Amino acid sequence: LSFGLQNSVVILLIDSGNSSTKICLSGPEGFGPVRRISLGEKFELSKEEAMAKNCIYSTVRNNDLTISDELKRNGILSISMNPGLSLPFTSEYGSPETFGNDRKALLAGATASFPGKNCILVSMGTCITYDIINREAHHLGGRIAPGMRMRFEALNNYTDKLPLLEPSKPIESFGTSTEGSIKSGVQMGIISEINEAIRLARKELGSLKVLLTGGDAKFFDNSLKYEIFADPKLLFKGLHKIYTLNAPS
Repeated sequence: LSFGLQNSVVILLIDSGNSSTKICLSGPEGFGPVRRISLGEKFELSKEEAMAKNCIYSTVRNNDLTISDELKRNGILSISMNPGLSLPFTSEYGSPETFGNDRKALLAGATASFPGKNCILVSMGTCITYDIINREAHHLGGRIAPGMRMRFEALNNYTDKLPLLEPSKPIESFGTSTEGSIKSGVQMGIISEINEAIRLARKELGSLKVLLTGGDAKFFDNSLKYEIFADPKLLFKGLHKIYTLNAPS
C-alpha cells in the first residue's frame, strides 16, 4: 500500500501492548501493513513512518516515554489515548481510570466497522479481553482473562514436570499424551470459554457480530461454532476513528 506521505491526512497509528508495539499508517488508500517491534527492542520509526505529520498512540504500559520522545524527535504532532478524549461510544464501566486504552480502541473500531450493530469483541493477546457493545454504541461491560501463552506458562511454572509448550493446529478434543493433553486443556478450554461468552451475549442482546482480533486469533478463527469476523486491524481502525474525533482543527 503506497501512501502520499506529503499529505497531512496520513495518520501514524501506534499500539503499545504488553509484549510488543504495533505500528500502522492510515490514509486515503486505507490502512497499510502492520509493523511489530518486540518488547525490549529499541523503538524507532522507519523513514516512511517518520514522514507522517500526525499520530495517535495507545499504550497499556506505565511510564512508556519512548514513544512520545521518538515522535517529538521527528516533529510529529501526536494525541495520546487518555481519559479526556471524545469516544464514539458511551460506557457504563465503573472504573474508567483503569479501562484499558486497547479495549477503548477496539470498541471504537467496532463502531467504525459495524455501526448500528450489536457486537462482542474478543481480543487475543497477552490477555484475552471480551467487550460487548450494543447497536446504540453503548458499552455494556466485558471480561479480562489470561491469554493463551500465559496459560501455557502457568502450567509450566506451577508444576515440576509439565513442559512449556507452544500452541498448534489442529487442536485435539482430548490429548493422547501429556503434551497433547496440555494443548487440549489450554486451547480447547479457550474455545469453550469464547463460545460460552458469545452464547451469553446473544442471550442478552439477540443477534450480534462476533469480532475476533489479536495475535493469537489465528489459532481459533476456524474453531468456534459461531460465525466470526476476524480483523487484525480492528484496533487501528478504532484509533483512526478516535483521532478524527479529537484532531485539532
